[in-house]
Amino acid sequence: MVPSMDLKQLYWNMICEFNTRRQVKQLKHEIKQNKPIILIHQPGRVGSMTIRKTTESLGLPSAIYHTHFINPETNKKQHEFYNEHLGKVNQRHMRIAKVLGEAILSGRYQGTLKVIVTVRDPLRRELSNFMLDVEKYYRKNFFTDYSNGAISINEVQELFLNSRRELTRDNWFDDDVKTPFNIDIFTQEFDHNKKYNIYRNGNVELLLFRLEDISEVIQTAFKDYFGIEPKQIVSRHLSGSRSMEDLCYREISDKLKFNTDFLDQIYQTDYARFFYSNDERADFCQSWGKVQEA
Repeated sequence: MVPSMDLKQLYWNMICEFNTRRQVKQLKHEIKQNKPIILIHQPGRVGSMTIRKTTESLGLPSAIYHTHFINPETNKKQHEFYNEHLGKVNQRHMRIAKVLGEAILSGRYQGTLKVIVTVRDPLRRELSNFMLDVEKYYRKNFFTDYSNGAISINEVQELFLNSRRELTRDNWFDDDVKTPFNIDIFTQEFDHNKKYNIYRNGNVELLLFRLEDISEVIQTAFKDYFGIEPKQIVSRHLSGSRSMEDLCYREISDKLKFNTDFLDQIYQTDYARFFYSNDERADFCQSWGKVQEA
């Protein structure tokens, strides 16, 4: 007898809860013992799983965790957002972040913490985030409806623009890097030749690079940071998936075009100017429908 979807979901939730409790217990032990920890810490949709799998392939003795919001205040706000839209939700990365964030800010954790942060073309990251969450928060059966022609590209654009008020997190580096780690990444100019930066403060070391450069820099950056090169990138979400969702994402990202004012809001920010040169930002804007002046 095949179980109903409700029973399948209940079983899956129980497995997830068991694994989450096991990881939280392990993390608390590592904090208490001040054991070294590697943290894949990203704002979301910037290759997090690829970075994690590639880091795991190094075979290092440190435990590896993955978070998006480690500042207790922003983590709490994100938890409230999930609860409002999906009912009671306790995602693993939020519970890991709560335990680790409180330990860092209180000074209880004094072990070596290696943090890996990646960034991405801000508009492409927002669109990817929107596509990940669109059926949860904004329109059920979005991908089926789009594939069947029930949603036009103009309707997709309107839905995306209306969602931005909830998805955009322009202050992530202040809230979730500077506050917990006391590292202000903007005080050290981004190295556009080397294409990665390493920051150090006390027991925290932070590696920062752009997702667009991952194939080019990850071996050099990891060798510099960990003392060992990965044999290859263990790709997740970057591969040529042919699922309906991925095909829709590619088609939509090719078709969407934006006006000058909107693109200026995205690419004239301090964030965009810090990580991307004038020529790179102009190329981004041209791909979205406008050539940007330097």
